Amino acid sequence: MATNNSSTKAPSALTSKLTQVEAGVQKDVPAKSPITIGGKVFTQPQIVSMIQGWLGTIQAAVDARTALEKAVTGRKSVEPAIHQFLRELRAALVALFGEGSPVLRDFGFNPRKPRVATSEQKLIAAAKAKITRQKRGTKSAKQKQALKAVGVPTVQVGAGGTSIVPSAADTAAPGGDPTGASGAVTTAGSPEPASGSSTTGK
Repeated sequence: MATNNSSTKAPSALTSKLTQVEAGVQKDVPAKSPITIGGKVFTQPQIVSMIQGWLGTIQAAVDARTALEKAVTGRKSVEPAIHQFLRELRAALVALFGEGSPVLRDFGFNPRKPRVATSEQKLIAAAKAKITRQKRGTKSAKQKQALKAVGVPTVQVGAGGTSIVPSAADTAAPGGDPTGASGAVTTAGSPEPASGSSTTGK
């Protein structure tokens, strides 16, 4: 099947060819002498008018392409600012109404559903918390409640301050000496009663 080469030419090449044909028709075809083209009879003015119509159509397409390219470039240049504005707007709305508020839908944003931990995730979280407490040496509230003095300490008040001696029951209790050492603990700055006085808790 034959291919029409004129249909594959670039607009600029086609425009150049038609412009050249128009100039030749106006120069060499008498204005009142008809010419038969493809079995149809045309006068010079008819040919010129037809060519000018085609040139106008081609130019309109070229102008439209140029305008489109310019518009696309303009759109791309503002897209980053638009996306940033939308992110910042959503953040402002979340701060105002809350992350899960249905009001966000009024602005075209989907509220985020709160994440619900699965049973497996809860077990893992509890295990991690336990390991963390072991590494830090911290105790749970229940364990802290069990760590308390069980015996009667001896309190000695002297010029250098107050000395607390844990009872034998406390130093031998699980977890060791609650004072942090097996010996006495001296507290400076305590009121000074009579020198060398000793008190044993009752």
